[in-house]
Amino acid sequence: HHHALFTSIAKEIIVNTYAQTPQGIANTAWAFARVRCQEASLFRALGEVAVKEEVLWTFKPQEISNTVWAYATVGLPYHGLFDSFAQVVISRRWQLPPQNVANIIWAYAKLNSPVRNQLFPALLEVASSQLQQYKPQEMAAILWAVAREQGACGHDIFLEVSSHFQSRLSEFSSQGLACMAEAFISAELDNLPFFKATIDESINRLGSFQPPSLCTLLRGLALCVHRQPLSPSHTKPFDIVSEHVVSRLSEMAPHNMLHLVQTLDLLPQAIRNGKGRDLVVSRARAVVQTSTGVHDAGAFPSVASSADFGSNAPLLESGGGDFFDMGPDGDGSHGRGVGGQAGRPGGRPGGRR
Repeated sequence: HHHALFTSIAKEIIVNTYAQTPQGIANTAWAFARVRCQEASLFRALGEVAVKEEVLWTFKPQEISNTVWAYATVGLPYHGLFDSFAQVVISRRWQLPPQNVANIIWAYAKLNSPVRNQLFPALLEVASSQLQQYKPQEMAAILWAVAREQGACGHDIFLEVSSHFQSRLSEFSSQGLACMAEAFISAELDNLPFFKATIDESINRLGSFQPPSLCTLLRGLALCVHRQPLSPSHTKPFDIVSEHVVSRLSEMAPHNMLHLVQTLDLLPQAIRNGKGRDLVVSRARAVVQTSTGVHDAGAFPSVASSADFGSNAPLLESGGGDFFDMGPDGDGSHGRGVGGQAGRPGGRPGGRR
């Protein structure tokens, strides 16, 4: 019912977008994204105002962070706006607090912005020099984004994180652990001691993992097994996590079940069978078929490469809390934030200008 209300409000806002300030643009976009209301015409109108030269350079870091987070959350790529924001962000990168850096990197990766190859090195330089100021969930979001680049940004940040966060794994949420593990796997750095420590910490806390986080963790471990099916260092953790998943199948929503089918389809047949995984597949397919009407097993999309991994991004938002556990595809997931109240869009639109 709130979508109908927001659609009505959007029509009123579009008429008056010319008068929007940067704070008003950020607040409006954030509010619509917060309820996952994808009003494309509104976001387009806000973007057209934001890219105007006299408006663009008056955006504050938090307003840029909130705005790009909103566009990425509803899955609306407005490359003109993101290209323009990148210029501002790069020129003011040393003014950005960690939360803003994490949100911006996450948003540009989420929407596959063409300018991220210029933006990411600049922001990673900032993050690397201020690593002690970053919260675990912020760094997990950054590494998830970097891992998607398939080596474009190098591995230096992963090595630095390994050193700095080795003693801080207890601070990670379950979603943070799962996404951090998946990032190291996608970057093919699962041979580092930090990765093993991350998996050990995850296994010790499996009971606290929500279904989407379990799916993310299992998917990452499945990729390890896919690469090295005879390595006990990979198969043993996978067996432990998959057996735990079997014990919690009743908690899985249909999209979690689809996620599991995609993950297990990645495995060699000999490993896919046994340990209850055949039960996972049969039950998951039954649930997905019931909920979607898909009855052809071959119609299920398969997870074919490391490039497909990471769609379960750490969804960051600008106010309060830790990671939200999310669904298997980033577009339909729901999120909780990084940081506290200071991250929320402040005041009434335009109220402090």
